Amino acid sequence: MTTKKPNQIKSIVNWVIPVLFYILILTIKMPFSVTSYFRYYSASLFFLLLILYYFAFRLPGNLGWLAGYSLTMILFALPLSYMWSSGFSDNGILGGLLPYKDGYYYYNGARLLSIGHLLPDYVVQAADRPLFPSFLSSIFFLTKQNFQWTLAILVGIVGSTSFFSAWFVGKKLGVLATSLFATFQFIYIQPLIGYSLTELLGFAFGCLSFVILWKASETHKIRILILGIFTLMVGVSARAGAFFIFPILVLWAGWAFRGQNKFSFRLAGITLLTVIAAFLLANTIYPRLVVEPGNQTFGSFSYMLYGQVEGGSGWHSAIKDLQTRDPEVVLRATAQNFLAHPTSLLIGIAKSYRDFFTLGEPGIFSFDRSRGSSALNILLWLTSLVSIIWGGVVLIKERALSTSSLWLACFIGIFLSIPFLPPVDGGKRFYASTMPFFFILPTIAISAIFSKMQHLIKDNNSDRHVQNTTVVLIILTMITPLFILNMSTSPTIPEITCPINQEPFAVEVHSGIYIDLVKNNKMNSCGYAPEICLTDFEANGIEKNIDDFYSELVAQAHSSDSTIRVFPANEMVNDRLVFFLGTTNQLQSNRNSPLVTGCATEIEIQTQNRPHIFKIESSSRDFTTQ
Repeated sequence: MTTKKPNQIKSIVNWVIPVLFYILILTIKMPFSVTSYFRYYSASLFFLLLILYYFAFRLPGNLGWLAGYSLTMILFALPLSYMWSSGFSDNGILGGLLPYKDGYYYYNGARLLSIGHLLPDYVVQAADRPLFPSFLSSIFFLTKQNFQWTLAILVGIVGSTSFFSAWFVGKKLGVLATSLFATFQFIYIQPLIGYSLTELLGFAFGCLSFVILWKASETHKIRILILGIFTLMVGVSARAGAFFIFPILVLWAGWAFRGQNKFSFRLAGITLLTVIAAFLLANTIYPRLVVEPGNQTFGSFSYMLYGQVEGGSGWHSAIKDLQTRDPEVVLRATAQNFLAHPTSLLIGIAKSYRDFFTLGEPGIFSFDRSRGSSALNILLWLTSLVSIIWGGVVLIKERALSTSSLWLACFIGIFLSIPFLPPVDGGKRFYASTMPFFFILPTIAISAIFSKMQHLIKDNNSDRHVQNTTVVLIILTMITPLFILNMSTSPTIPEITCPINQEPFAVEVHSGIYIDLVKNNKMNSCGYAPEICLTDFEANGIEKNIDDFYSELVAQAHSSDSTIRVFPANEMVNDRLVFFLGTTNQLQSNRNSPLVTGCATEIEIQTQNRPHIFKIESSSRDFTTQ
């Protein structure tokens, strides 16, 4: 009993302190001039992370875990703090908090599930990839619909799973190798921190499956192999990614688990059945439970094929050329174009491989996001490419080992998937769920080159944390949302009468899903989400010259005599997704009574395919005061 209690205390401390550091960074409102250093890639940041991780992981036992985990949570908190303090806006986020475009649909999809609605076709990406909005609905339930807290939990999960995978690498390959691996992982996911996008959940599942499959290759336990395959499938389905990794893993399992035989058809069969069952569950059965009939998951895949057949022109070319978003029409046109010009597909494939390995965007390595190509960034890029080749050579030489053959198989699966995930369509983010399987190659090369400098991390108890975390995440993604969907009910909408030229609306206003644009004369009351200084909002909008939607928000804030509140919502009178502008009194959040009704006027936006903006003329709270 006396030895158990100190061990339990150490275990609690190892988990609680990193989380407390994470919460502290998000609470103290650090100046964004400081946190911006950790929001954007730079060569100096790359080497700083490498050094910090090396000295953290060098500490013995629990101290190494505590230092490494704390460092990781601080690093993941800093970019999120930057977003919330800077009012940063681009084509995916507004004011550093509000989901915009793709994230806007995922958020509203999660909100619809939270009030008992199946996902309709007007939530677009949410219906196309329902696992992520389902996961968000579970976190909404825990945070009482607070989006800002939900986002913090999501980023915290991603940081934790990234650390788990790096820690496991350190146990097998040593401190220097795991420091490089952890640095690669953070630099890759860094630009996505703060966005409500599928890549974050896919990356988390990818990190977990990475550890589980590694463990399966060492222990040859079938149940661990099945869990690893299922976890990876959930990740790749949450963020459509390198699906060709699965047939290669089937072949690998038959070879690695062969025993005294040349090939185990039994294990290959079990793995194949697991892949098929997991795919059907995640991409056919589950969507039918949460998505309205008639919607097609992964319908955007047809757009990608069209672009590839057109010589790598990108998925937008299908919509531009055919003037439709119907996947069946796009697929028919793709087949016709391929038969007419088959060589164009080869050109598209060649462009995909070129773009994948190129320097900067949209290449897989995150070096050189700054302006221009510095000599140091070019050197880092070339070194990374060489280390991939070196790591591949090491794996080929050691292919008799189950673990080496696993990483070789995974890399082949990712490599074969590149033509079907062309970087021109979305850069490196498509590979989020399989990035740990990619970064292990340069890590292995470093481990082999500096074998005498490696110091293995000694720990025998962390593996169970990965499996427990995996089970919890799967429950939150695929089981809890079904209970939420079936137990929740939509609010009753009262009859609303509006003057001519005004439209009735009904929305639920919750904490953490709006921003207040505060004018300069109230600088002391702004500077951290949801209270954003208008000067920061205007200065840190990188697409302000091309986005009419953003420009209109700035203009409305300047013309208003008071602070305006910007609020994205599913408007329940007409079942549509819109943004509302109003005063803080008109759009107050109330946990016990979140429904707000009233009348609003639409603000015209010149550019097409932008969300609709409605300015609130009167709300239920106004009516009660009249």
